[in-house]
Amino acid sequence: MESVSVSLCWRSYWLESGVGPCGVAGILDVVMHAPAHIVKPHAADIEDTVAYVIGLQDSHGNWPSKAGPRRKNPLASENTLIQWCHGAPGILTLLSTSILSCSTLEFSSELENSLVSALVRGASLTHSRGLLRKGPGLCHGVGGTATVLFQAADALASQPEEQRACLRRALHLLQCYAELRGGRHFAKPDRPWSLYEGVAGAAAALTEALERVEGLLSQGAEGMGMPRGHPSGLLGSGDLDLPARA
Repeated sequence: MESVSVSLCWRSYWLESGVGPCGVAGILDVVMHAPAHIVKPHAADIEDTVAYVIGLQDSHGNWPSKAGPRRKNPLASENTLIQWCHGAPGILTLLSTSILSCSTLEFSSELENSLVSALVRGASLTHSRGLLRKGPGLCHGVGGTATVLFQAADALASQPEEQRACLRRALHLLQCYAELRGGRHFAKPDRPWSLYEGVAGAAAALTEALERVEGLLSQGAEGMGMPRGHPSGLLGSGDLDLPARA
């Protein structure tokens, strides 16, 4: 592990710090799912690093794939990738987990406000650019962009309008996929049936969408929340419940 202007950044084989799920964001997301008594002693370092990641958000609401000593101004680079493995969608996972951990880890109100603002901007961008043509999977497909919008909705429970917007956006992306699939709109991935590249990822996202819709139909506004009693998350990434709030 090497310091890159903040307490917790990990150097990748590119000799720069990976920002997304394969780098800082993914590692911190996993760390915050550890038991609270283990994580709390490191809360200040985590808060410092999360604030650093928020600061990398560009004017469009996206994030660079990498940042570090060799990228003195990462925001000057062209941040065109918007998928779970690169760009805003993967960072939304970290932001959502951080918001849900604010009470347990006693993050500052300033950070919490910054998290909400960054999440709202990133969610809007993810929706507008989230109908990806690489395939339907979780890693770089519509299954992933829809799922992180469900995660954002869970984290924005205190902001009902933004929560509803995230749910609508996730459902809209999946509706578009359902209507366009079968034609030539989407590329055939290398592993077309897999979870992170293929239709298994779309099936996971569509299953959650059905649960959300059923909740809305049966409970109204109260059914917007977490369908299984815990936050949404990509299969294999967000399977653990967050520690109980203090």
